Amino acid sequence: MTACAIARAAAGLHLLRMQYKEAVVLIPGFLGFGRLGGFYYFADRVASMLRGALEERLGTAVPVVPVPTLPTGALVDRQRALGRYLGRLACKAGIDRFHLVGHSTGGVDAQLFSCTEPLSPSEPWKEIDPMGARDRIASVVTIGSPHFGTCMTESPVSRFLRHPRPRPRQLAQVASLVRALGPVVARDPTIREAAAGASSATWEAWKFLSQAVRDRRLLSDLTPCAMARHRETKKLLPHVRVTCFAVVAAVASDGRRADPFFHRLHLSTALGAGACDASAEVEEALRRLSGLGEAQVIKSPRTSLPTLDLGANDGIVNTSRQVLPDAALGGLVVADHADVLGHYERRDPLRDDQPISAGLLHSGSAFGDDEFFTLYARVADAIVPHVASPTTRGRPFPRREATARID
Repeated sequence: MTACAIARAAAGLHLLRMQYKEAVVLIPGFLGFGRLGGFYYFADRVASMLRGALEERLGTAVPVVPVPTLPTGALVDRQRALGRYLGRLACKAGIDRFHLVGHSTGGVDAQLFSCTEPLSPSEPWKEIDPMGARDRIASVVTIGSPHFGTCMTESPVSRFLRHPRPRPRQLAQVASLVRALGPVVARDPTIREAAAGASSATWEAWKFLSQAVRDRRLLSDLTPCAMARHRETKKLLPHVRVTCFAVVAAVASDGRRADPFFHRLHLSTALGAGACDASAEVEEALRRLSGLGEAQVIKSPRTSLPTLDLGANDGIVNTSRQVLPDAALGGLVVADHADVLGHYERRDPLRDDQPISAGLLHSGSAFGDDEFFTLYARVADAIVPHVASPTTRGRPFPRREATARID
């Protein structure tokens, strides 16, 4: 973290200490770099929308704080980093209760951090969470999270990234995916700037890419088999409530087709389902999703609900693997994996020219402002019942000397 970032974080902590006892923490997922130049994992409108929705419902402000994480680090390392960050935030800022909102692997991090047993049996919670932040978690909301893994990890490209070998078929597919990525980079000026080395984002970009090359353990952690083992042994803390929002992409609408990069991601995840064994929990999640009423589906009126089967996905995670059996189902969102982060194509409804924002993935789901605001209004609705009443606020947090720094 740069000196400027540390200063901004310290200023934020000072404000929190002065005013707040509860906080919402946004946890990024796989490749969760936080920021590359002017490009943020969670678009800035996510925090502002969620905070505004909570204030409207509660009559008081609840800060929404993004947390840094390890982009490609193993789940156990991400759990350790999350424990350090939340502990420092609780101790230094006086936060009594946390509400965790995780996207993709960030939702897995949040849910596993709220379990009775840690990921590593050789490392007790007192080492992972020395300041007892887990006792302050009141609710967890996950969006597009691979709770039962993702079948994309069974694709040839993913297998090559996990175990690089010079196999012609895998190399050809990796090359094809890289070529398709070109137009995605060209669309967004902040990504293009970083890629061209034309801004202060250069160091951040190289740091992120070097970490992704060195540490690929997260890909192995997110295989369906690996996640199934965690589900067998990890039980949620009784005081924590989890709500899952599932995401599924419609790959064509309004006569538009998905761009080549998204099409390859979507196809790899769908075809990978044939190599993944569907557990009883995944089958039950599919039944729950198929039985949702129209009011529980968030989608543009310009698109249709895709067919829900084991291969249905948001471009990264199979939809039926995003729902936990003991969690509330917040709804089904027709969008791609990046749309729900606020990285969707935005247009002025009164003008028909260049978009305000190009978006990241182009799935053809027609996800827009109306769907974005509806989604985060419902995320706020999922959090509100677990916010402490005025009579229970202010419960003192056991202050202990902080031994870990926020990286």
